[in-house]
Amino acid sequence: MEIQARSRATQLLLGVGLALFLFGTAIVYGWNFTAWIGGSRLGTTEFPLGNPHDVAVDSHGRIYLAEGFSHRIQRYSPKGQFELGWFVPTAGLFGLRTAPDDRVQVATERSNKLLVYSSDGQLLSSERYRKEYEARDFISETETTGGYTIRNGILPRVIEMHSGRTVISTSWPKRLIAYPFPAVAYNVLGLSLIVLSNWRRGRST
Repeated sequence: MEIQARSRATQLLLGVGLALFLFGTAIVYGWNFTAWIGGSRLGTTEFPLGNPHDVAVDSHGRIYLAEGFSHRIQRYSPKGQFELGWFVPTAGLFGLRTAPDDRVQVATERSNKLLVYSSDGQLLSSERYRKEYEARDFISETETTGGYTIRNGILPRVIEMHSGRTVISTSWPKRLIAYPFPAVAYNVLGLSLIVLSNWRRGRST
């Protein structure tokens, strides 16, 4: 009876471990796959912050955020409320800034492209940089950040520099199914349970 109980406990550990590991793996690829197949149809869907690259502000005080993991630009109100977002169809790190007429200029490093969008995410133009250093110089500029800066880490966020107040962050319910930190945590916990179940199985034989 005791051996059967141990066997059931071992099987339970293995099942939970596999489920957690697969869930973490699905999170890693799920948001990117969703952005890839959803495209413009996901304009009203806020994606969690995983690796924000750059921030800019337009003449109305609206905040634009370049999110690296999902390759999206997300627009927020001056109070930090999500308004809309759009997918940037190119790979590589990218930065952004706003023009005086509120056009949003997005630069990519790997493909050396300058993409120009309207404030509502409509693509207006796309052209390649003539020289690679022009893209790097663009991305390093901070002239339209509007007093905001990005804090990466376990909980990425946008903060107001003069007060230190968090303006944009991912809510905790969405953070639990976001990337990359929660996904890694699920994977590590799942692998730990799998290893533990194998260890228990080896002891019982």
